[in-house]
Amino acid sequence: MSIYTENPIILYAITFIVSLVISVIATPLLRIIALRFKILDHPHSDINTHREQVPYLGGIGIWIAWSVSLSLVRLLTQFLTGTLHSLRGIFIGSAVVLLLGIADDVLPKGLSFKNKFTIQIVAALLIIIFGIRIHFIDPGFVAI
Repeated sequence: MSIYTENPIILYAITFIVSLVISVIATPLLRIIALRFKILDHPHSDINTHREQVPYLGGIGIWIAWSVSLSLVRLLTQFLTGTLHSLRGIFIGSAVVLLLGIADDVLPKGLSFKNKFTIQIVAALLIIIFGIRIHFIDPGFVAI
C-alpha cells in the first residue's frame, strides 16, 4: 500500500501540478514554434470566431502534460497486473488523435471531415482492441 493509495488527494494534487507546470511551459514554446514555421489558423470562413491569425500546436503541449501526468500516476501507484496493457491502449489511441490534430494543423487546407472521422474511428477501435470499456453505460452493447 502506498501513501497515494491511502490519501488519493495527494496523488490528485501532484498530477494537477505536474500537468499545469508542463502545460504552462510547453504551450508557449509550441506557440513560438508555430509562429516561426507559420503554422497558423487563418480566419477565412464564417466558422472562425477570431479575426486574426492564431497559432496552432497548443494541443501538443496539452497532450505532453497529460501523458506525463498519466505516466506519473502509473509509476506512483500500485495498480493491478494487466493495467499496463490498457494504459498502452490509451496512449496509442490518444497518439493517433494527436497526430490527426497535428496533420490537420500543418496541412494548408487541413484534413477533410471524412479523413478526420475515419482516423477517429481507427483510434477508437485501437482503444477497444486494448480492452478499454465504459462499464457504467447500459445497455452493455452500447459501451462495446
